[in-house]
Amino acid sequence: ARPLPEARPLPPPRPVLVPAPVAPAPVVQGRPAEPAGPRLSRFEDVVALADVRRDILLKSALEREAHLVRFEDGRIEFRQADGGRPSLHADLAKALEQWTGRRWIVTPSREAGAPTLDAQARAAIESRRENAASHPLVREVLARFPGAQIVDVRDNAPEAASADLEAPAGLDEAATEDGEADDA
Repeated sequence: ARPLPEARPLPPPRPVLVPAPVAPAPVVQGRPAEPAGPRLSRFEDVVALADVRRDILLKSALEREAHLVRFEDGRIEFRQADGGRPSLHADLAKALEQWTGRRWIVTPSREAGAPTLDAQARAAIESRRENAASHPLVREVLARFPGAQIVDVRDNAPEAASADLEAPAGLDEAATEDGEADDA
């Protein structure tokens, strides 16, 4: 008979790793999260976004062709100028969905709507030109230089936009070349 091999001691038991139970994530009820896209609260914001996104054709079409009728969050209604880009409404809806991550409803209207942004800008420029031309000092310069025109009116500082143009004290009446006051 053969001798039995010597018994070796058993290794100590290894710990068994068991994943701990995980509680389910709490369900939060309430409003859905706001989309991460830009907040557009007026039509001018939409045009500015087209500029930022470098869609110059869309920006230009919106400025020159869109007569805004209604603007609400997620909805734009405008009348398009005659001869405008036929796909403008659809193009704007598609672009806004891409840029904001949510669907926008862009509908045509038969109502007249507001003047285009381009027409509004031109009217503001003309109004500033007329206001400048009515100032006594500017009238005097125009009278002394026949054929002179007001080409542009610029504000030197932001506060100048709201300040009225006033002639400096003592220059309320323009003096003529011979030194007498001009009644014009």
